[in-house]
Amino acid sequence: MYYQFFIPKRIVYFLFLGLFMVSAFNLDAQRKRWPKSIKGEITNANQEALKDIQIYLDMARTKESTNKKGKYKVDITPDLKLITAYHPKYGFINWKYNGEKTVNFLFPEDSEPLGKNEMKKLGYTIVLPKKPSRKDYASFTSVLEILGSTFNNVRVINGEIFIGRRGQHTVTGSREPLILVNDVPIVTASLGTIPTTEIKSINVIDKASEAAAYGFRGANGVIIIKLLDGSEEFEKKSCLVHLSLKVYSSNFTYSGRETVTGIALS
Repeated sequence: MYYQFFIPKRIVYFLFLGLFMVSAFNLDAQRKRWPKSIKGEITNANQEALKDIQIYLDMARTKESTNKKGKYKVDITPDLKLITAYHPKYGFINWKYNGEKTVNFLFPEDSEPLGKNEMKKLGYTIVLPKKPSRKDYASFTSVLEILGSTFNNVRVINGEIFIGRRGQHTVTGSREPLILVNDVPIVTASLGTIPTTEIKSINVIDKASEAAAYGFRGANGVIIIKLLDGSEEFEKKSCLVHLSLKVYSSNFTYSGRETVTGIALS
């Protein structure tokens, strides 16, 4: 004899909703443990501090380098996979990043020089991007491309914007920075409606002290876009203010280690 059991759709709905909320909570807790920046010290085999060692993230040069004490600090995003320490005199060391808060580098005595052209041939981006002038904006295909290609403190990953060391969830549950177009707040998705030919200026605020003036909405940084005169009608039609709920996933794991040292292998 067989029995058939029927579960009301409402119960099934709440079961799935509960599972989703638990998964989202666990992922959010894991992201909160992920460092927003990393620091470290770079020395040679004699434990002498090395100055002016350039820091690369995922094979792209950053504006950060070691000071006279051999120390550095750089902002990161949760998707970071590779950290590189480089100097033409000593070559480079790579470290596969896995959630550490401190990454030290040690260059051995037999470090070999490596020129910038050689680094470029290996696929590294060795030139820091320059902020474009107004006439240069039209050469880009989208606002996201402008932000990701020309601002050192901005990274665009899969359509999401990260400013500086930010990228964590705010009290609103969002990781988006505050975006203002002619003082009108919009969401990231609306940037695709803005022709680059209409842009007059773009300013990015990543300092917490300056972003604080915008309240909790500026917790993830602020992007201020000014359009050319005569674009007001375009703004009203295209830059619509709306809310969006994003379901995201991540495949990173947290190692639990806070300090590691990368050593160049000969």
